[in-house]
Amino acid sequence: MSSTSAASFSSFSSSSFSTVRSPVLNHLLAAVERLTPLQLAGSWDNVGVMIEAPYPRQEIKGKKQVLTCIDLTTAVTEEALASSSTAAVLTYHPPIFSGLKSMTLAVPLQASLLRLSTHGIPVVCIHTASDSSIGGVNDHIASAFTLDLRATSKAIEESKEQPEGHEGCGLGRLVTLDHALNKHEVVKRIKHTLNLDHAQAAWAPNGAEKIKTIAICAGSGSSVLSGVKADLYLSGELDHHATLLCNAKGIHVILTNHSASERPWLKPFAPRLAKAMNEEAGGDAYETKGDGSYVVKDYNNVQQGYNGLYNNPQHGSEGRFTPVFPPPPWLPAPEGRWGKLATLASIIPLISS
Repeated sequence: MSSTSAASFSSFSSSSFSTVRSPVLNHLLAAVERLTPLQLAGSWDNVGVMIEAPYPRQEIKGKKQVLTCIDLTTAVTEEALASSSTAAVLTYHPPIFSGLKSMTLAVPLQASLLRLSTHGIPVVCIHTASDSSIGGVNDHIASAFTLDLRATSKAIEESKEQPEGHEGCGLGRLVTLDHALNKHEVVKRIKHTLNLDHAQAAWAPNGAEKIKTIAICAGSGSSVLSGVKADLYLSGELDHHATLLCNAKGIHVILTNHSASERPWLKPFAPRLAKAMNEEAGGDAYETKGDGSYVVKDYNNVQQGYNGLYNNPQHGSEGRFTPVFPPPPWLPAPEGRWGKLATLASIIPLISS
């Protein structure tokens, strides 16, 4: 490094570096604590600040943007860096989950964190705090069935902490409907609320003809939903054998794909976040932007993703496999009228991986 470069770097470092958190990060964390209090996250989870920026981003003119995303992918990182207005990234899933012994550019998630930090962009994660909070991910899913969430929807695992404005919060939701719905109406509402084209439904042969109670868990619901008494379990994903057990107990199951149960919440949440940050800042300083990634809904594009949702096949003359929607062209024609296609549930994980 030349003496001129060294002097310039030294000058920048001494004048810009601070161990005090930036106003942007302070405003973001304050807004997060109002909307999705981090104390509501599971004890096993990793939420809050994932990485800070040693220097503030210099080139921002006008409103500062907070990019919201489900996962901090390389594509999301590129999008954040491409905009000179990006001041912070708020991610749902934690880019750091367990302890690290090093941070290197060889690991994509770590590289994303390092690149964002060196460009003055901190990263914050909310994960299960947003699942448990009032107005969070599970409430958004529950809104497909009721407008009066507080009266008809209860947390499955109520949080020990009950912050002001989040009374009754906790993991999962158990919705009790005023009027029972048929299966078609349930699927229709789920598709509309989560912006889905398809849904995977495992109808229990001895289950309720009309749905009165619905147990909800965004993402992976195997542990939260286990043992809950309801006509229907609704989740992003459920263990294969847990699904079979539910059906044996007369519980219907609808699965949406993991992130497809979480991502739609970001759309109504983003303006709430911007509003809260602006209130913390005392002015119109912030706006939010969703990342450009998406969930593929087209059966014909299996290579990019799988969001196909079908009935779990049942054996016997009464338990025929019938698709909720027309089958994809790549699915081999079964014998008879779907009667012996009993392996679809087991091949779905292979398609989605």
